[in-house]
Amino acid sequence: MIAYTAGVEKRLNHCLANDLIPDADLVDAIAVCKIRCIDVALQRCHALRLEVGSYALMHDTGFELMDMLLTCKFAEGDSRILQMKLCRDRLKRIKKDGIPGTVAQFFGPDGAEARAALALAQKLAPAGRNLKKMQIAMDSNWAEIYALSRLIEERHMRDQATSNFKEPIVQRLKAASTTYDNDWKKKI
Repeated sequence: MIAYTAGVEKRLNHCLANDLIPDADLVDAIAVCKIRCIDVALQRCHALRLEVGSYALMHDTGFELMDMLLTCKFAEGDSRILQMKLCRDRLKRIKKDGIPGTVAQFFGPDGAEARAALALAQKLAPAGRNLKKMQIAMDSNWAEIYALSRLIEERHMRDQATSNFKEPIVQRLKAASTTYDNDWKKKI
């Protein structure tokens, strides 16, 4: 995840340094970073809470800030909204490529994604431009929407050139990430 995020940062830095507007692929890659990084952070923090037990309930241990991490999932672009954006853009690609072009993708490295996108497009197509029907169709097929998004995210993570962050890890955080504070009771 770190290498993927650093690779996306490198691409974005190039755009910023050269006064360029990020292309659609980079915008999607940034969305994938946001979605996946928050998911990983929440999973790791939850696992850590389970590991340390009641220590996580004590004052001034850092765990009281967990709710702030959860708000990151919904701030600066709700992860679910970003997943629906990825899905919408993939469905637009079907329209652009046409059915034959999409079916041809079945046999490539993104075959599962192409099949899932075409299946979802067929389920949403009867709604047309009727917003009420589209809402019902999307509510009925929410699992397929998020499954397609996950396939798109996996493609981005697989195909993205990775890198390293320019800045090293912050030294004051390095110790906290590798050692346990044996004197934590004295700080209470």
